[in-house]
Amino acid sequence: MDYKFVFQRATNDGFPVVYKECECKSKANAEKSIRIKIQDVPTDLHEELVDFMVKYYLPDEPVARTTNVVGEPDSLETYKALFFTVLAQNLSLVAFLDKPDGTREIVGAQLYTVFSLDDPPLPEMPGVAIQKLKKFIYDIKSEELIVGLNLYQHLQDWGLCVSPTYRGWGIGEVILSTANDLGIQIGVRAILTIFTVINSQVLADRLGYKELNRIVYKEYKDEEGNLVFPGEDKTEAIRLMMLTF
Repeated sequence: MDYKFVFQRATNDGFPVVYKECECKSKANAEKSIRIKIQDVPTDLHEELVDFMVKYYLPDEPVARTTNVVGEPDSLETYKALFFTVLAQNLSLVAFLDKPDGTREIVGAQLYTVFSLDDPPLPEMPGVAIQKLKKFIYDIKSEELIVGLNLYQHLQDWGLCVSPTYRGWGIGEVILSTANDLGIQIGVRAILTIFTVINSQVLADRLGYKELNRIVYKEYKDEEGNLVFPGEDKTEAIRLMMLTF
């Protein structure tokens, strides 16, 4: 995808930075624990991480799942291109499990960019599902709302994902909280995130995020009166939330 964000991170700041190393315990069995580290995504990991997000994020994330991104080739390829464009800004986080044999395993990730008010508009992107998602983003995160915040730049989330093997270990909360460290590192002190599932919304509330806007799943319809995201019963609403620090 031929697109470039205004904000460009200097990579002479020790990149890739390791922000946290911590122990995470299984909620199902408190005797089980793993040690992980949260760091910037290295440039040589982009392809592997895109594969990780396609395999574990897109099939589970409600707005991607209910619009069938994975089942529609044009939208899937567009989403992959978006992931690569986001990763190229060098602002995304990855959680690694370091194994005794010296190898590392991706256990989670959160993709970020810095949005600037003078970023160029996104180019035309193919895919029926992509068009639905693009309109949805403009609806929940309207230009009027963003301008009203009086922020020139903010961190913008593009997806939080934890490997199914390690869900229920508290890894998602650790990754989400690390965005503060990332923001301090690059000098951007505000984060806007669209939380689409109740579990991540609970984490966001716990970490001090404030709601700016919401869209109720069972009320959000297209011009023909059809639900845009049909079949989502576990979460009532999608919430746009903000954290400043």
